[in-house]
Amino acid sequence: MSRRIRLQISGSLGTDLTTVTIYHTSVDALNVLTSSITASELTTGILFDVGDNTSSFWAKSDNGKCLNTSQSVTIQNVGNNRFFNVGSDGQGTVQINAPISDGPSTSTLTQTVNFNVESFFSIQANATYPATFDGWYNKPSGSTGEAQWSTSSSLTITNTTFTGSDDFYAYFS
Repeated sequence: MSRRIRLQISGSLGTDLTTVTIYHTSVDALNVLTSSITASELTTGILFDVGDNTSSFWAKSDNGKCLNTSQSVTIQNVGNNRFFNVGSDGQGTVQINAPISDGPSTSTLTQTVNFNVESFFSIQANATYPATFDGWYNKPSGSTGEAQWSTSSSLTITNTTFTGSDDFYAYFS
């Protein structure tokens, strides 16, 4: 059996740290969950599918000694929870309409949705004139490897839709 967890830091990492590799159980090549993770990715949180009995996780610096800072990582059981980040490239606003309204905002909104309780998560993007809405993407504007979710400015997301990521970024032009 497996479960989905979210690893997240609540502060900053060492001043010389660029990326880390995440391990489960022990720091061993056989236990690598992912590598080359940046501090900003850890601040947002990273989802992993792990065994039910896996409870130890390690982040090892890929470079540098992690000077001036130590940090703990929060581990959350996901189950039917999803941890959404809804952001704008700044040329318009984003808002969360349900289950709990938030926004509008020109930056990033976050919300955890328990799909055992809620049936959907609803978001909307609104362009600021003269900009127009281009679409929802899985990474912030300017990132590499982004993929388009939808060209509709309003999205309703369930636990089984748009499952490649919990990140939704509105692009405008």
